[in-house]
Amino acid sequence: MLARDGWLQMETYKGAVVREFDPHYMWELIRIRYALELSAVEDAVRNMTDEGLRRLRQIQENQREDLLNYNVDELIRHDREFHSCIHEMSLNRELMKLASNYYDVFRFLGTQAVMGTEERRLTTIEEHQAILDAAEKHDPQAAVQAMKMHMEQTEKNIRRHIKIAP
Repeated sequence: MLARDGWLQMETYKGAVVREFDPHYMWELIRIRYALELSAVEDAVRNMTDEGLRRLRQIQENQREDLLNYNVDELIRHDREFHSCIHEMSLNRELMKLASNYYDVFRFLGTQAVMGTEERRLTTIEEHQAILDAAEKHDPQAAVQAMKMHMEQTEKNIRRHIKIAP
């Protein structure tokens, strides 16, 4: 399970060793997440239900409360919940499996992005709001653009805190 999730790798004559998160590997993970999130949000908005919108609104409200209460751990948990909800609403089983396989590594990357500064925590909520606004309008292209901006800002913030290639 740890190997499947990207935390261990097999090395000749050594067996399983804890993976070193080298810059190129981090860059690869960011690219995978970028592709998954854009695809997921496009499909999710096309499949959006009233219940799905209600869930996203509630998660967004929870994140706002987390920010006001300086509860960074819960903010990070709700950030993952927001993205997981979008993955589920995409109704794309293979995408959900891929996202699930990378969940812990993506959580690590997201934590690096959100933990950076209070400003990043605030802009994350604003970016999620733009995604939610597009979903409420049932506008897949606007949702993709909002998610693209969110992923680009997340990557930029991760790069500030972790030395990443290319």
